[in-house]
Amino acid sequence: MKEFKSPMLSALLAISFFPASLAQDQEFTGLKAEAVTAVDAMTKTTQEIVDSLFSFSELGFQEFETQRYLAEILVGNGFEVELGIAGIPSSWWATWGSGEPVIALGSDVDGIPRASQMPGVAYRQPMIEGAPGHGEGHNSGQAVNIVAALAVKKIMENDPNAHVSPTSWEIESKVALKCGLRSKNKNEKELVLTDKDAEIAPKVIDFVRNDMYGDDDYVYNMKNFFSLDEVELRYVPFVASGISAYNRSVEKVIETKAKKAVSNYVGEIGEKITADVEVIGAKYVSSFYGSSLLVRMVDDSGNTFTTFYSGYKFEPEVGDKFTVKGTIKAHKEFKGWKSTMLTRVKVV
Repeated sequence: MKEFKSPMLSALLAISFFPASLAQDQEFTGLKAEAVTAVDAMTKTTQEIVDSLFSFSELGFQEFETQRYLAEILVGNGFEVELGIAGIPSSWWATWGSGEPVIALGSDVDGIPRASQMPGVAYRQPMIEGAPGHGEGHNSGQAVNIVAALAVKKIMENDPNAHVSPTSWEIESKVALKCGLRSKNKNEKELVLTDKDAEIAPKVIDFVRNDMYGDDDYVYNMKNFFSLDEVELRYVPFVASGISAYNRSVEKVIETKAKKAVSNYVGEIGEKITADVEVIGAKYVSSFYGSSLLVRMVDDSGNTFTTFYSGYKFEPEVGDKFTVKGTIKAHKEFKGWKSTMLTRVKVV
C-alpha cells in the first residue's frame, strides 16, 4: 500500500475511509492505527454529540444552542472559535494550529420544519407536533465531523505545520450565493428568479396570511413572519417552507375535486393515448438511478394518470393544465385510486 508523505493527510484519510468499528477486522499501522485508536476512544463522545444535537433540533440560521454546545467542546480541546461568520449570527469557525496544508471539515447543523421525532422510534411519532427536528441526519454528520477534527489534532500536536479547521455549514448553497455570502463556483449557474417565481410569490403570501390555519407553533411563526414586509436572513429557510404549504393546499383542492368523480383505468397496456389533464401532484423522488420527477394528473372525468420524468425540460406545477401524449405502461391502484401509469410522455 502506498504511504502518504503528509501525516495530516494520512490521518484524515484513515478517519474518512476506515471507521473505528473496522479496527478489529483490519490491521493498521502507523498513522492509520493512531487515527482508528483515537476515533474508537471517542465512541461515547460521538454518541453524546449525536444525541445532544438531535435534542436541540434548531432550524437553519437559528442554531444558537448547537453553536454554544459545539464551541464549548472545541474550545475545551484547544481550538479557537470565532462566532458570527459572514454576518450570520449562528455560524462559527474553529481553528487549531497554523501553516499548510490546511484541512477544513464542514457539515450542516440545521434541522428541518415539522420533523420532530421521538428518538429510537422507527415510525412517525413527533415529540412535539409541528415542531422542527433532525429528520435529515445533520446531528450525526456534525458529530463525526467534530470527532474527526479532535482525532487529527491529537495526531498532529507534534507537527508545527498542522492546521485543522472544522466549521458549521448551515447556509443553503443557493441562498448564500443569491445573498452575496459566497462567490460563484466555476461553471455554476446563478440562481435566477423566473416569471413563475414572480407569479407564485404573492399567492404564497396571500395563502399564509389568509388561508393557513392551525394551532401549532409552525402556523403561529409563519403568520408572524408573513405579517412583515422583510425577514432576517436566518429565517429564510422557514419562510421558504410556505411554498410547499401553498402547493399542498392547491393539491388538496384538486384532489377533493377529483374524488367527486370515480377514477377508472384508461386504455390498454401498450396503447398510445392523448389526454387533457390537470396536474395534482409533482415532486422529485430519489432512487439508485438518480432523481426523477413524479407527476400525478387527472382528466375531466376524474381518471388519474401517473408518470416519472428524469429530464429537466418538463417541470409542471400543481394546477397546470395541458394535453399529453404517452404510452400506457401499467394500471395500478394507489390509496383506493385507480391510476393509469404512462411512459414516454410528451406535452402537446
